[in-house]
Amino acid sequence: MYVWADAELLAAKIDQLNTRGCEYTAQQMYYEALVYLAEAERVLEYAASCGRTIDRALIVTTLHNQAAVYQRIWELVRSADYIEAIIYNVSALVEGETVLPLSADAGEEGSPGYLRLSSYLSSKLNLVVYHLQYCAVSSQIKNHSNALGSAWQALTLLKTYCE
Repeated sequence: MYVWADAELLAAKIDQLNTRGCEYTAQQMYYEALVYLAEAERVLEYAASCGRTIDRALIVTTLHNQAAVYQRIWELVRSADYIEAIIYNVSALVEGETVLPLSADAGEEGSPGYLRLSSYLSSKLNLVVYHLQYCAVSSQIKNHSNALGSAWQALTLLKTYCE
């Protein structure tokens, strides 16, 4: 399947697939974007199955891109599933666990594994944003109990962060 001896090459491949997916998204070619984003997810899953260390920001970037595309094509249940996964991973980033068991320098600017959103996604306030996004999508699919729970979680986090 995928054979990369170097974790940095694996991270660069995932970043390349995400970038290509974002290019198609910008052109409103959403189904083409999903081809690249799904491939990025497959490479992540392959890396995890091989025991590679994966930068959580790389995971979140891939999940975020997929959630955004699914939301734009109104596949809201799938978007909600990806947003739930984002919340799980951003929560781990906020708690300080930034690496799972690809690259020791993935978070360092200038390294091949560095992602534009790494520092942005590690912000505590972005966890609030993802809870609110999940709230909106859940409400759109008429899952109001999840929407309410996520809204309360966002408010609780904001209160905690402002103290």
